[in-house]
Amino acid sequence: MKRFYKYRAAILLVFLLFNGISAQSENITYVYTPVEGKIIGVWPGSGIGVGIEGMRELRKKYGFTGLFIYDDWVSDTADKQHEWASTFDEELNGPIFENKYMLKPITAKHQLEMLVNKHDVGFYYIDEAVEQSNYNIDEIQFRTFYIDSVRPNSLFVISGYRSIRNNTYRNFARDNPNFHVMYSVYSNWQEYFGIWLSVGPDQRDSWTDMRNRFGEQFSMTWVNGRGDEYNQLFAHANKLNLIGMWLYGGSGLTYSRIKEFCESAVTYGWLNKLYIPDVVIPLLPENLSRVSFKNIHLTWLNKPDAQNYHLQIFADSSLNQIIFEDSTLSDTSIIIEELAKNLECYWRIRGKNLAGYGEWSTVSSFITVDRLMESPKLLFPTNNSKSQLFDIQFEWESTQDASEYNFLLSKNSLFNTIEIDTTLTQNSCLINSLDEGAEYFWKVKSIDEYSESNYSKANVFTTLLKPPILLKAEKDSNKIILNWENESSAKDGLIIEKRINYSENYFVLDSLISDELSYVESLAATDIVVEYRMKNFNEYTESAYSNIATLKCFPVAPKLLFPADSSYVQLNELVFHWDTTHNSISYHFQISLKSNFSSIFFEDTMLTANSISVSSLKNNQNYYWRVRTKNLAGYSNWSLPYLVKTAELIIKPVNLEYPVNNSLQNSEEIFFQWSPAADLRYYSFQVSLDSLFENNMVVNEKVYTEKYSLGSLEEGVKYFWRVKGVGNNTNAEFSEIWGFTTKLFPPLDLRGEKLANDKVQLFWKDSSNNEVGYIIEKKTDFENFKIIDSLSANINNYTDTLLENEIINIYRVKCFNSIIASDYSNETTISFLPSVPNLILPPDSMIVYPKQFLLQWDSAKYASMYIVQVSEEAEFNFILFEDSTVVNTIRIDLNFNGKFFWRVKSLNPAGESEWSTVGLFFTMQEKLDAPTQLIPANNSFGITLMPEFEWEKIELATKYIFQLTADTLFDKKIIADTLSENFYKHNSKLSEGSKYFWHVSAVNQFINSPYSDINNFVTMLYNPDSLEAKQNKDNVILTWKDYSNNENGFVIEKQYSQQNYVPIDTTNSNITVYLDSLNTGVQEIKYRVYCFTQFINSGYSNETVVQYITYLNDENIPENFSLSQNYPNPFNPTTTIEYYIPNFIGNNNNSSGINVKLILYDALGREITTLVNELKMPGKHKVKFNAESFPSGVYFYKIIANNYSDIKKLILVK
Repeated sequence: MKRFYKYRAAILLVFLLFNGISAQSENITYVYTPVEGKIIGVWPGSGIGVGIEGMRELRKKYGFTGLFIYDDWVSDTADKQHEWASTFDEELNGPIFENKYMLKPITAKHQLEMLVNKHDVGFYYIDEAVEQSNYNIDEIQFRTFYIDSVRPNSLFVISGYRSIRNNTYRNFARDNPNFHVMYSVYSNWQEYFGIWLSVGPDQRDSWTDMRNRFGEQFSMTWVNGRGDEYNQLFAHANKLNLIGMWLYGGSGLTYSRIKEFCESAVTYGWLNKLYIPDVVIPLLPENLSRVSFKNIHLTWLNKPDAQNYHLQIFADSSLNQIIFEDSTLSDTSIIIEELAKNLECYWRIRGKNLAGYGEWSTVSSFITVDRLMESPKLLFPTNNSKSQLFDIQFEWESTQDASEYNFLLSKNSLFNTIEIDTTLTQNSCLINSLDEGAEYFWKVKSIDEYSESNYSKANVFTTLLKPPILLKAEKDSNKIILNWENESSAKDGLIIEKRINYSENYFVLDSLISDELSYVESLAATDIVVEYRMKNFNEYTESAYSNIATLKCFPVAPKLLFPADSSYVQLNELVFHWDTTHNSISYHFQISLKSNFSSIFFEDTMLTANSISVSSLKNNQNYYWRVRTKNLAGYSNWSLPYLVKTAELIIKPVNLEYPVNNSLQNSEEIFFQWSPAADLRYYSFQVSLDSLFENNMVVNEKVYTEKYSLGSLEEGVKYFWRVKGVGNNTNAEFSEIWGFTTKLFPPLDLRGEKLANDKVQLFWKDSSNNEVGYIIEKKTDFENFKIIDSLSANINNYTDTLLENEIINIYRVKCFNSIIASDYSNETTISFLPSVPNLILPPDSMIVYPKQFLLQWDSAKYASMYIVQVSEEAEFNFILFEDSTVVNTIRIDLNFNGKFFWRVKSLNPAGESEWSTVGLFFTMQEKLDAPTQLIPANNSFGITLMPEFEWEKIELATKYIFQLTADTLFDKKIIADTLSENFYKHNSKLSEGSKYFWHVSAVNQFINSPYSDINNFVTMLYNPDSLEAKQNKDNVILTWKDYSNNENGFVIEKQYSQQNYVPIDTTNSNITVYLDSLNTGVQEIKYRVYCFTQFINSGYSNETVVQYITYLNDENIPENFSLSQNYPNPFNPTTTIEYYIPNFIGNNNNSSGINVKLILYDALGREITTLVNELKMPGKHKVKFNAESFPSGVYFYKIIANNYSDIKKLILVK
């Protein structure tokens, strides 16, 4: 059932199919509503049910909020079932909860589909009718039609012999939490899952047996309507936690039995009883008030049992002409947008809930107006004011445009009866002779020529009620009698209040409603001072209090007990006693030497006990004593006086007081004191060096006071003293013997000095003449004092050599003899400041790893603590780190790549040292920067064969790794060295005209930087020299010296008269001879030579000059200009361009040549460089173009010579 509660809402199943019962219609004031988790119903038995009309009557009779059908004929057809379901939905408003209908098993699929689709069917009842029908279903069909097609939370109840025997339902009942087992009273339903049940006279025994056998799956039951008491059945059902119960009665079931069943269900929490709402009370507008014809605001008092409200407004007092109505209001107010002007309206309101409508409220009226005058504001008397006089001047505020005012005074809040009704032009009204103690209501309205306002909100006040006059309170035995007069004619009664013994508050003693003028009450034992007051009252107000009447009950005189009258007593026994009196606060005690007490010898007025001890009486004397008591009312009479006689004097030994026994005293002057004794003439005083007083130092036989002084006794000596009293006729015994010791004078002016080797010398002044030696004590570092040595008498210095790193040494000295030791001298302190620490780690200017690195210093003498500071400034203006430690090391974390200063000072309780010297250290960079190369510059040429290398110095780098190679991958290193400086000089020669690569990395003991960029350079190439030229007919023979060992070849350049040098040919390496042909006219020719490698050209050799005359050979001269395609093409990185110049000699007499330009362009037509720009002689010419510094791409070259030009394309592919 717990799983069922999770899914289900509150369920109310009422089976109202009665057999032969006709319901009588009557008005009801309540309905029964469902309780969550409970299923309850009524089933009259088999046969024809009551039908729809019968259910209507039952609805009116008992107010059930939901009707559930169970009868054979309901399931006849799907249409019939639909008719019933529609009736519940539309006509009877249906139930107010989730499961609406209980239907007999449906025997056709289309019936199920109709109800599932059109109605909220949530409860299915299964019995033997399924077995009896022609539609016999198996388990699969059952699951399809009865489980899967309906809502998943639908409830199935299994009952009946055949249904229980059917395995299909039985299996589902065991496995499905929405299946529940119902107990039936039918005798033919005896078997349930193979278990036989018997139905006895008490159905409850059978329920218990079902629960024991089947657990919580047994959850519902039928009950017989003709036997058991319903209260007992519901109590037992609650005990078993059942959730479903149906009343079965057959033809013997009556309406009264149904009502008893439902009332028991209410008592045991199966049904709720909901009554119709109480009568609603209209609030605003007030009755007979005027309101604006627009936005009329109606309000009424909320009724918690009302779900909504029904409002009606009429245009006539007979309530026939309705002008507004709304029965769906859920709030307690409504605004009517507009009604007709100058219309007298009547309205009423009633509440509604499931039980029906409540009674109509009283009818209230209002008048709609076009212009609403302002109601006056009432001033005096104020609302709810009390005790107003009988003559009252009523006042209210004037209202604008008002020409007169209508004043109403009534003793009724509804003004049904009017005491005063008058119209005035002023805003006040004097009313005389109002009734005493009456409640009045008054209101005013403004009036002008055309309209009038609503009456103001009424003020209420009450007039004065005359108080009674209390005459007296008298005591008569153990009773108190009160008498009073009462002139009030408007009182309803009288209240008597009482206060006892001056307590804080009065309390109500009694309330009288008669005209009596006296009252009697019993006097309690605790009533000492009693005060009474009275006031009149009626239904409206109370009077002021009467005067107060007071009654005081004075105490009786005490009876004296001891000493008895005329008794003889010793003074040391004289304690006076008397009996205790009731309610006493204190006692007044007197002693006199005269029997008439004309003079008082001793007196005490504030005794709280019933006894007193008196010590001032004299021996051999007659005394009279008496006592009286006091309570809240006052004093009693005096007791009868008693006589007491004191005995003759017996002198006792005196009591010594000072100096206290066994005390220490200063020797300069000593004061002695003892207690006084009565009736003595003088004292005998003695001081001795021994307790037997055989060696008396002081004997004074006549000392007339209780004090004596001695001066300048010897220091450090023990003395004894005693005293006795001497009377007229007798002497007292000596007092007990007390002793005292005089103090030794202590050492004075103790001081200390530090000696070499950490020794301490002490000095003091000896002020005693009776010492036998000295004790030196010391405490170190806040420990306790300890004795370190003792000395003989008359020594006033001491050297302490037992120092073992004590920081603070505190000394004191005292002297002693065989009897006593002196006080200590003053204390003197010798402190040793700690020495300055010496820094150890890290060494100065060292580079350290910044995480958890160690700072260390030496242990300073006398140091108990150290303070360490780290700063980024040598002046320590800003402290980056500071800490204290008791050891001489500390580990700290700092940032990378920093410069830090540190220092330490030592501390001890005596003080602190100076700061140590300041240490400097560096923290390594988190990564070292790669060095920047300086010399030789990148891509430099002609570098000496023994070059010097230099790079920027890296801070915090301690070494550098230098590498030199001839390849960019550094596979074969020529030099790989670790250097301490930022430069390197190569001491052996590199190869000429070669390309080298180098880089550098900075390192320290923690980290290596990345290598620098790879720089390259090309070494120098030695120039050829000693160039000579010799002419041999039409040829020139060139020779030169080769100084290089690494050239790839030589380039021969030639210059015609005053023109630029142009290359004419190349030779291989080590060839130093070249033959040049002459084919020009007379001219001067210059030659020069340089060698080259793939990386660099050498410098030029010397120039050599040839003067010759020759004639052109026309056979080898081209006839026209032409430009050849470069070769190779495409190329990388060099190519050769050839062009031809025709013979011009003899034609234009230009023996110097023709100016030729050869220009290179990129693919966009931009000029890149000029390959040739010089005079050229006729013949074939070549230009070698090196494109190593150019990117890959398409280029164009153009020749311009005289009027000739031509363009070719070349392609560079890298």
